[in-house]
Amino acid sequence: MAVTTVSAGLAARSTTGQIHLSTGLVRGELDRLGMHYVADVQATCRRMLEAFSSEQRTGLAAATAERLIRAHEIRPPQERQGYPCAWRTALDAIWRGLAGDPAGFGQVSRAIAEFYLSPYHHDHGADGPGDAADDGVAATLYAAQCYLYGCVDFAMWAAACGYDAAATVAAADRSWAHRRPGDVDPHTWQLAHPALQAELERQLEDLELLDDLPSGGPELAAVVERLRTP
Repeated sequence: MAVTTVSAGLAARSTTGQIHLSTGLVRGELDRLGMHYVADVQATCRRMLEAFSSEQRTGLAAATAERLIRAHEIRPPQERQGYPCAWRTALDAIWRGLAGDPAGFGQVSRAIAEFYLSPYHHDHGADGPGDAADDGVAATLYAAQCYLYGCVDFAMWAAACGYDAAATVAAADRSWAHRRPGDVDPHTWQLAHPALQAELERQLEDLELLDDLPSGGPELAAVVERLRTP
């Protein structure tokens, strides 16, 4: 994901992830294996998000961002990237806002403003700061925009960051291809990777949890805490 995509109104990001998607054969084989087909999950996601409130949409976006930012934070210090981890402040502000903190709006607004005024918001393509192209950064920025504006597409784009991050893990797993059963198409086997299937399953679980989001009180706090738990 290029930061120029984020900078240009966030509208051009692909929601198909980085793995080849085909129809018919792949969907049928994944169904036979009892696994999720990315396009079907995306369709379910959009259908439910269109019926959701802005808070519910933000919940899905923030939950995806949480998993991606936390994946950076748990790395050994020598492997940890500073810029993605710095987005923890903005993400925590989103969570506080969802839990009812009235200060959340201003804190999230400042985080977005600081990004647009920073060197990470640029039009230099591959010559710009590399950390800004991180999926966790993009997902948090989408979640922040969703918190402010409540748009379905922001939540969809945040979810797409989860697909892309999982697809990157799958593509880097050189052993996975060698474990493919002979009667399974290679493209199906890519989409069957545990990292991608786990992300799709978690997003469906989050949607189900958000489908009956309480309006306040300890019940809302409990839902927010569950969404924040990887």
